[in-house]
Amino acid sequence: MSKTGEGMKIISCCSPQHKEISDNLPCCPKQEMPERELVPSIVSKVSAEWTWRDYLGQIRCRISSFRNSYAVKPGFYAVGSPDRESDIFVSANYKLSFDILRRALKGLNAWLLVLDTKGINVWCAAGKGTFGTDELIKRIVESQLEKVVSHKRIIAPQLGAPGVAAHIVQQKTGFEVHYGPVDAQDIRKYLEAGYKATEDMRRVKFTVWDRLVLTPMEMIPAFKIYAIYAALMFFIMGLKPSGIMFKDGLANGLPFIFLGFLAVL
Repeated sequence: MSKTGEGMKIISCCSPQHKEISDNLPCCPKQEMPERELVPSIVSKVSAEWTWRDYLGQIRCRISSFRNSYAVKPGFYAVGSPDRESDIFVSANYKLSFDILRRALKGLNAWLLVLDTKGINVWCAAGKGTFGTDELIKRIVESQLEKVVSHKRIIAPQLGAPGVAAHIVQQKTGFEVHYGPVDAQDIRKYLEAGYKATEDMRRVKFTVWDRLVLTPMEMIPAFKIYAIYAALMFFIMGLKPSGIMFKDGLANGLPFIFLGFLAVL
């Protein structure tokens, strides 16, 4: 079951502490604003900075099944002090995906539209259908984006493209879907280039470092099975009519234990 990550501080941007952006938000209208411009949805402000809890959550996601419940609440968020001209970025509600995006937006004023992907990352969710056309349309309508921004542009992650029919989204909502770069770190360059991604920005890279980052997630479950295997080899090789001989178990079982270790690697 999804739950909001503990390391992320979320507060209403309509609160008195954030008057600098509340005056620009339709969800925080002044008394003289006409009724038709009011936006009933609640916008939450999040920081682009990571806390120690965010870093800890990232580590736990890499080494355990903790990632299966690491999620944020779907909805509408603000980074910095966005206004009606600010860009809208779409993300999955898998918290690590959300965190990487908000960190990449440091120094920018932007809106974040978070889809309910059941706590699954963008790429996998696009394949499963949870990061999809219907969910995107639903969030656009519920957030009443046409009252929040003056443009008709939303920026979705490129890896989510397989799940989104951009032409249907535009037909249903009027918003044009732009696909940003593969790597969130290239977002600033993408914006500076006038919402144009270079060929390099479109390429999915899988470097040695990327492989090493994923290694613990594959090895740790295997080591759990390996521990059982090693104990079993020690027991079998040390088993004698007179009982279990620890010295024999270690001497005879060590080659098999070592080979099992190499197999895990």
